[in-house]
Amino acid sequence: MSVMGKIAAKRREEHGTRACMKLREHAQVPGNIYGHKQETVPVKIAAAELLSQLNQGHRVLEVDLEGTRETTIIKEVQWDTFGKHLMHVDLMRVDPEEKLEVEVRVELKGTAPGALGGGILDHEMRTLL
Repeated sequence: MSVMGKIAAKRREEHGTRACMKLREHAQVPGNIYGHKQETVPVKIAAAELLSQLNQGHRVLEVDLEGTRETTIIKEVQWDTFGKHLMHVDLMRVDPEEKLEVEVRVELKGTAPGALGGGILDHEMRTLL
């Protein structure tokens, strides 16, 4: 398993659009923890803490949910229209002892030597499974 980040979360009792907007105004990100044949738990996470984990490249998180620890992977992160503010996060429970198949996005960095010489880079593979 990859390097694991740690994050604290609290149960979210309030539901709906207005409640989530109020959470965001108070620098909290609404989210859900689900999977592994357990009930879905709505949570709220400090936006700065979650953003820090994302910027460090962590995709596997150990979530401290009011005293209980859950090992999760980040399944989806929703951003605002301009990609500046976190809107919602979905965390999927995983068992560190089980194999897991995930889709990984392929990002090309730098400039290919052939492209510098006038060639065209054809990037066909966008993800790996």
